[in-house]
Amino acid sequence: MFDFAQLQSSKVLAIGECMIELAFPEGLVGNTPNSRIAMGGDTLNTSIYMARMGVSVSYLTALGLDPYSVWLQDQWRAEGVGLEQVKTIEHALPGLYAIQTDEHGERLFHYWRAQSAAKQWFVGADSVSEWLQILDFYGVVYVSGITLSLMSQPARDAFCEALKQWRRPDRALVFDINYRARGWVSAAEAAGSLNAMINLTDVALPTLEDEIALFGGGQQTVIQRYRDAGVQELLIKRGPEGVLLVDADTQELVPALQVQNVIDTTGAGDSYNGAYLSARIKGMNPVDAATAAHGLAARVIGCRGAILPK
Repeated sequence: MFDFAQLQSSKVLAIGECMIELAFPEGLVGNTPNSRIAMGGDTLNTSIYMARMGVSVSYLTALGLDPYSVWLQDQWRAEGVGLEQVKTIEHALPGLYAIQTDEHGERLFHYWRAQSAAKQWFVGADSVSEWLQILDFYGVVYVSGITLSLMSQPARDAFCEALKQWRRPDRALVFDINYRARGWVSAAEAAGSLNAMINLTDVALPTLEDEIALFGGGQQTVIQRYRDAGVQELLIKRGPEGVLLVDADTQELVPALQVQNVIDTTGAGDSYNGAYLSARIKGMNPVDAATAAHGLAARVIGCRGAILPK
């Protein structure tokens, strides 16, 4: 397992996009009694849960100057998430998505994000030196496959090169594959980009379903690919079955908590990642950290939305 005690700094930089969320329960669309406007984004959700647990975390994204961009930053500031890496693009707007949940809490998403401020910034972020200036302030970098899907290929190449130069034994790159096919030109592009990031990763937090959807095979195939890449700490999320902790020599299943009334699975994996990573940064062993993370994820799927009321 990765030795978090050796970190030079426990300050975390999470990278990605947060969007305006239109939430419609139980498949309904329109001005229903339980519809609402909120916010969401995989790495932002994780950042908020980390901040709530006392971890120093900042968020790298881009927004505009509009009232919605201001509102988002106000929410993050109130949660304790650092804003020093939020970029501003004049006349650009945040992304938008609508989410519907069925009677089992499963989700259907519709996105309007092609011209979002974050998309515009990440597409053009192709300077290795600029990335290094950003990364050098942080001891832990957290990124997901959705983050990479926002970038152009030159930007992904520059980001990977900067990470190669940033990495040291006292720093940790944490990665969740979080594969969403609609964000990529092709499965081949996604596989190449995600594998390149896996080869740089110290701590990996993938979901088994995502791995199989993109790469095929089964659980042991997933384990072998991450081991071959040199990943030191691997936690495979398997939904209601729990998580599998894997290092170079061992595998251990940590069962999930059983939730009788699943209302909304949005953000379950994001909250899990936030709780697990926070616990590990604070010195908790992997099994106890995984168990604690199950507790938070169980609460999240019992409520509407990705982010629990504070």
